[in-house]
Amino acid sequence: MTEVTVIPADEATDLSDVAQVPRGVISLTEAFAALALGRDCPQPMVVHDGRRVVRIATAARSDSGGEVTCRMSYRVVQGPGHLSPFRFKSLGMQLTYATRTLQRITLSAGGFDVTLTRQGAKAALE
Repeated sequence: MTEVTVIPADEATDLSDVAQVPRGVISLTEAFAALALGRDCPQPMVVHDGRRVVRIATAARSDSGGEVTCRMSYRVVQGPGHLSPFRFKSLGMQLTYATRTLQRITLSAGGFDVTLTRQGAKAALE
């Protein structure tokens, strides 16, 4: 990453200056690709989204009838939490893989769940 632009600008943080970002982090795009193209629970990763640094790691894995469920640990380790004014520093995160392909990502916080479901994309990735 060479530059970060945050709109609106008053939402920028110290971590919006790429010189302040710790070495070894990956971008949000790289993290999503690792999840979407993965075939099983991912290796731990440290992700920079332009405003904060987040550590994502598998907390538990279960396998049931060809479906793998990964309960993830998702923690903001630097910068502000998500969703002002709540500023959530940790989110519930679950990944579901079937036939070694990511099918669902569910993020949970404050009693709300957001689920991304893959539809018809398997052929496009192969």
